[in-house]
Amino acid sequence: MEVTKILLPYDRIKQNHDLSAEGLSLLEFFIESGGHGLSKYDLEHHASLKFPVLDGKNIHEIILDLVNKCIVSFKSDVYTLTGKFKADNNIAEYVDSSEKKLRFGTYEGVKNAMPSLNAIFQNDSNVVYVFLAITPHYVFVKLMERIERKRKTIFFMPDVSCFRNTNEKNKHRDVLKGWIEFIKKQDTEFVEFYLVKNRRNDKNRDRYSFLYSSLLAKSTVRFNIYKYDDDGRLVSGVGKLIECKTNENSLYDIVERCYTDAWNERIGVRKINGKMWIKRFFSNNIYWILFSTLMLIVLISAFIFVKMLPSSQSPLMLLLDIFVPAISLVAFPLSLFKSKITKLFYRKKLPF
Repeated sequence: MEVTKILLPYDRIKQNHDLSAEGLSLLEFFIESGGHGLSKYDLEHHASLKFPVLDGKNIHEIILDLVNKCIVSFKSDVYTLTGKFKADNNIAEYVDSSEKKLRFGTYEGVKNAMPSLNAIFQNDSNVVYVFLAITPHYVFVKLMERIERKRKTIFFMPDVSCFRNTNEKNKHRDVLKGWIEFIKKQDTEFVEFYLVKNRRNDKNRDRYSFLYSSLLAKSTVRFNIYKYDDDGRLVSGVGKLIECKTNENSLYDIVERCYTDAWNERIGVRKINGKMWIKRFFSNNIYWILFSTLMLIVLISAFIFVKMLPSSQSPLMLLLDIFVPAISLVAFPLSLFKSKITKLFYRKKLPF
């Protein structure tokens, strides 16, 4: 039986518990995230993206106030809403609403995010691919161990153009700067970092947003479940994800294909590897580079030909009379092979 979503009396909650605007926003983030355990990272990096009033604020100080007022409890750096607060404010009806939360809890592959990630980083000796949203390097506590054991990890992160609001763009800039400094400091072949160029879909979202917080390894995939609001904002089931093994079900095949597309559309980061940045630019734009080169050759050839012809007609008009049909003859057959040209550097299978 479906439970009807109720409208919580946030004004009354704010007044009864003497909450600041920041405290109320953080509480709303807890409730809209399903009321389950949130890590310190979830709060510091995700809460402010949904509630800009929290950006730059001391999250620890705000949450400590919620703890002192018995609204939030914590254990081992995982924070949850207290049962008493839920009961007093009818949060159960809100959290259990089928409108708010996708029900995949009965699937045997559901995992806690960080523990399962650390296990893969420790145990998988093959290449591991991770698609970030706006995630700093220090979140991956077992990454240094993988590098020291000479196990390769490849990270993807969307380009800044994939994000719409200023708060997200500023965080992206800071996180990218941290990744650049980290990778340059390591100076190793066992960690790679790429941005994925922006391709918006019909909902004006990054085409790869569904891969945020996912992972692909030879033996397993991890996939975070998201829900989208009517305005296109992303609502994540924070801290929980589905994991499945190779050939266990279709999820592995779907994620592998999407990671392959992300690999082929990746762009280099100039401050990390200038040569790779140039190489990826040519790989991603080979068709238009070829088209522009041929157009320039035709234009120069037509110009030379016009100079050689004795004619009373305007040189510009004569040039256009020659150039337009000439470029048409070149462009039409070239367009027929566009898909083949653009896939000259396309890898069909990811290396593990």
